[in-house]
Amino acid sequence: MSDQTVPEPLQGSPMPTEPTPAQVEAIHQRILKQKAHSSGAGWFYWIAGLSLLTSIISLSGGTWSFLAGLGVTQVFDGIALALKNSGTGDWVKGLSLFLDLLAAGTFILLGVFARKGSPAAYVTGMVLYGLDAVILLAFREWFGAGFHAFALIQIWAGFSALRWLNGRPAEAPTAPMAPSAPINEPS
Repeated sequence: MSDQTVPEPLQGSPMPTEPTPAQVEAIHQRILKQKAHSSGAGWFYWIAGLSLLTSIISLSGGTWSFLAGLGVTQVFDGIALALKNSGTGDWVKGLSLFLDLLAAGTFILLGVFARKGSPAAYVTGMVLYGLDAVILLAFREWFGAGFHAFALIQIWAGFSALRWLNGRPAEAPTAPMAPSAPINEPS
């Protein structure tokens, strides 16, 4: 036995009840939308990283690339390699890598702002990546363009989730309160 007593609830203070199935479902939906938003924004990081990796491989003499990489960086690298092979110095490879870093950096910034909840970052990124798909189509890079379409669908899912999250008030994880007992007024 303990000398401590459990305090009695104040009269008139509501007692919490279990959350309703609708509240649980609302919380579940919010968590799913937050995950979709984060995943959609994360695609910008993958695009940037795989583009840089492809550029490094290409400028080092490699012949393979990642489907998610940017077509524009492949154009920069191709031009640089053609110029180098025609007698221009190695400086063109450095210039190409600089342009590749600018393109990848743009997608990293889009990812940062998209993760922070910027719809404009999502839209800008989708437009840029869609235009990049056109570059791949022009060079008949069907698999790369197809993967761009897949990535755009994933980014769109993140954008849609963000719009859903922005259109809904945050669901409080607390349950509704039970009706309170009337307060006994002194007479």
